[in-house]
This record gives sequence, C-alpha cells and structure tokens, in this order.
Amino acid sequence: DTMLTPLNIRLMHIMTPLDHAKAVRELGWHPRPTSEAIEAAAHFFTGPRRSAETERAR
Repeated sequence: DTMLTPLNIRLMHIMTPLDHAKAVRELGWHPRPTSEAIEAAAHFFTGPRRSAETERAR
C-alpha cells in the first residue's frame, strides 16, 4: 500500500478534475457504474490469467 504524503495530498488539490463529457458527447461512450468497474478490475488483477503470468515471472 502506498502511503499518502503531505505532498501527495497537496497535489490532489491542485489537479484539474477529470470530465468524460466529451467522450459521451462525441463517441456515445457511457462508463460503467463504479461498483461494476471496481469488480471488473478486481477480477482482472486476481483472475486465472493474471495468476499464470505471475507464476511465469517467478
């Protein structure tokens, strides 16, 4: 786990917020609900393919 430092916190406050409105408007893209995206990411990083890649790297 990465620890948040005072510098990290300051940088988070000055970063421009992200907006996906242009992708929706011009491409018709619609993001998944956050809970689905997190679940998909968890499956990607812990799934069988990822485990096989980890084993080969050892």
